[in-house]
Amino acid sequence: MLLKDMKELTRRMDRATLEKALAECYKCVPKAKKEELDETLKRFSMGLTEPVKRPKQEEQPDMAQLTGQVEQFVEYARMDYYFMPNRVVSKSERGKWRFAVMRWVKALTAVREDSPDYDEANRLLIILYKILSYACHYQTFSTDDPFNSIGQPQYSYFDMLAKRVFVRPVSEEKLREMLSLAMDEDTDPHTLYTERYRSLCSAAQCQGQLNRLMELGMERFKQPAKKGQSTVQHRIAKQEAALFVLIAQLTDGQTDCRWYLEHVPQDP
Repeated sequence: MLLKDMKELTRRMDRATLEKALAECYKCVPKAKKEELDETLKRFSMGLTEPVKRPKQEEQPDMAQLTGQVEQFVEYARMDYYFMPNRVVSKSERGKWRFAVMRWVKALTAVREDSPDYDEANRLLIILYKILSYACHYQTFSTDDPFNSIGQPQYSYFDMLAKRVFVRPVSEEKLREMLSLAMDEDTDPHTLYTERYRSLCSAAQCQGQLNRLMELGMERFKQPAKKGQSTVQHRIAKQEAALFVLIAQLTDGQTDCRWYLEHVPQDP
């Protein structure tokens, strides 16, 4: 019944019938809602008939449900279920992955710092970032620009992620993870590695972690070639590590580029 229909119905009742109807309606109200209704009745009894504007309460996402959905999505994406014909994800649902991701990102970014689910929300945002970055270079969905498909360029997503992570004190393990996200994950067509470096350094500077990031970048520079890594690939990795250290130093206000110039071979 609409409100106008209810008003029309009660208008035809006499006082005794209206009181009896109100009492019966009150009995049907759940106990959890009666406190709010009691306040409204007391206000009307005092002649205060203007409605009270109550702040809208934000609904907290069901983190257990979100975790299951996101982890299953990543698993299916790794198995090419959103790209190749299969019996797990139907053809009609394969192209709708982006709407699900947009919904999850919106729900996860709404989790605030004081929430007990904050760290879990960030973990889920990170694994979504990883699978979307992977899909930038490997056919995973029907597009080669997945970040654009969810309406958020990769550099913007990473910047959001870095700011959220460094809101709280960051462990050594988390520092290394964030550095890996900035340096090792593939980029979309609109993002440069240096943009991710700047976002990470800026976020770390606010937590006083920038010097440790520089040290980790220097450690990467000194690492020997990995198994299966070509000479060219190893040289590029060393140059990227040196570039990260340079950006970190500049973010810290250091204008001396001597370390970078001494460690990166210059082309003749």
